[in-house]
Amino acid sequence: MPHLESFSKALKLIWVKKLLDPENMSAWKMLFLDQLKNINPDLVWCTNINEVIGSKPEMNIFWLDVFRAWGSLKKEERLGDIKAECLWYNKRLIVGKKVMHYKKWDDAGIRYVNDLLDNTGRLYSFAEFKLNTGIETNFLTYHGVIHAIPREWKTHIKNDRKKLQEIDNTLLTLIKSLKKPTRWAYKNYIKQQNEGINRQKPHQKWEEILGIRDIDWRYSFRNIFQVTKNTKLQAFQYKLLHRCTITNSKLFYFGIKPTKACTFCSLYSETIVHLFWDCLVVKSFWLEVAEWYKDITNVSINMNSELIILNGSACKTVNSLIIEAKYYIYICRCKEMSLDLNGFLRYLRKQINIECLAEETAVQKWAQILDNI
Repeated sequence: MPHLESFSKALKLIWVKKLLDPENMSAWKMLFLDQLKNINPDLVWCTNINEVIGSKPEMNIFWLDVFRAWGSLKKEERLGDIKAECLWYNKRLIVGKKVMHYKKWDDAGIRYVNDLLDNTGRLYSFAEFKLNTGIETNFLTYHGVIHAIPREWKTHIKNDRKKLQEIDNTLLTLIKSLKKPTRWAYKNYIKQQNEGINRQKPHQKWEEILGIRDIDWRYSFRNIFQVTKNTKLQAFQYKLLHRCTITNSKLFYFGIKPTKACTFCSLYSETIVHLFWDCLVVKSFWLEVAEWYKDITNVSINMNSELIILNGSACKTVNSLIIEAKYYIYICRCKEMSLDLNGFLRYLRKQINIECLAEETAVQKWAQILDNI
C-alpha cells in the first residue's frame, strides 16, 4: 500500500515543474506570481520555503501545500559549497532575531553568500560593496549581514578564496529535466520517512537512558511485527519505543494521580524505564522469568534494560516471551495487582493458546514452552 502523505506530496511536485517552465504563461501562473507580490519568485526555490510562505498568510492554501511539499524535499539537499547559501529567509543567517530579506539587494541580484565576494573570493568591504553593486545602503545594514554569516563559513571562505562562477541548484535542475517527477519524488519522500525514524527525539532519549549510541531503530520497529501478530502487543511496543506509555509520573503531571510513586515499590517515580526495569519488584520478577525459562529450555537469558525495552534478542521465542511479560507488567500496574510468576504463566498460557489457534507457525515458536505451563 502506498504511503498516502508521501504520494500526495509527490503529486504536488508536478506543479513545481509547471511553475519552472518559462514557456508556460497560463492565467493561473500569472495569478500565482501576483500573490507573491514583493517576493522574488526565484527565492521560493532556493531558500527556506517555510519562512517565505510564513510571510504570505493570504496565499492560496493549495500553493501553501505545494510549497511545503517542495520544502520538505529541498531540506535534504546538500549544497556543494556554503557560498551557494541563499541570504534571504535563511534560518542560519539571522539579524535582530529574524531572517533577512532586503528587497533592494534582491532586486539588484544579491541573493547568495557568493554575491558578497569580490573576484578574488574575499568578502567585500562596505565601500567595495557599494561601488561594485550600486546599492545604496548604510554601514550598519551591510555589516549586520556580514556579522550574520557564521564564523565557520567565513573561515571556509577565507581558506578557499574562490568565487563561484555559477550557482548550481541541483534539485531545480533535476526537477526541470524529469519528464514525470512524481515517481522520483515519491521514492525520496519514502526515503525521508525511513531515515526519519533515527532522528526522532524519543529515540534519542532512549539512547541516552540506555547508554547506547546509534541504535538501529528501523530494525526495532520491524521486529515488532515479526515477533507477534497480536495487534494489542504491536501497539503496546510501538508506543513504548515512542515513549508514549502512560505511567504514574505522567498522570501526576496531568493532575490525574495524586502521586507519581511506582505502583509496585511505592519508593521512586514511576517512569517508563523504572516501571519495566529499574523497580526492584519488577527486577525480581524478571529474574524469576529468566530462571523459569532456563529450567525448561536450558537456555539462559541475560536480562538487561536494552533487551527489555528494545526486544533485542536474536531468538524470536525470547522476544515474544519478553513482550508478553512486559504487557503483563503493564496490566498489573493498571489494575494495581502484585506481580506473580504463577499469575504470569496462567496469562501466558491463555495468550499462547489464542495465538496458536490464529497462527499455525506459533506452535513451533512456543513448542518448548507449551508443555511446561
